[in-house]
Amino acid sequence: MQCSQENVGEFNTRLRAELPEFYALARAFHSLGMIDGLRGASIGPAGSLGSGGVVPELSGAAEERLKAKRLAEGVRG
Repeated sequence: MQCSQENVGEFNTRLRAELPEFYALARAFHSLGMIDGLRGASIGPAGSLGSGGVVPELSGAAEERLKAKRLAEGVRG
């Protein structure tokens, strides 16, 4: 199952039931403005999603919030 605007409620329910620790982590990241959501994320039976790894893709808005936060904290990069 892949998260999309059309199934976000069902996806969140399943994620919370199957991976409660990850759900809590994603929720914390979202509340801190680090991610805008899980659109495009996939969940499924072990071994069913391939082994290509995961590369997070932040929205432009999330990137700008993180940049502003780093600048406010005096961190470069």
